[in-house]
Amino acid sequence: SPSVSFVSGNGIEQQERTSVAGNQPEVEIPGEIAKTGEYSYPAPNGEQIRLTYVADRNGFRPQGAHLPTPPPIPEALIERFMMMAALGD
Repeated sequence: SPSVSFVSGNGIEQQERTSVAGNQPEVEIPGEIAKTGEYSYPAPNGEQIRLTYVADRNGFRPQGAHLPTPPPIPEALIERFMMMAALGD
């Protein structure tokens, strides 16, 4: 799997790996390409921000403690969905 990594003088770091799943010569359809990696950089407040990711046929999927997350689904709404699902069966 090809990979690349670097560290810059200002604290930015990056690593990325590329993989090809199912890349076999006898198969006419080329294998699925996926990239996984991470990068980090210093925020203005001095905190080191780190992001990991996967990029494949399902899109770019980043993860990091600094990324916003959706609020939890209210319990009453979950109960309502469960009730509706039970009635639909």
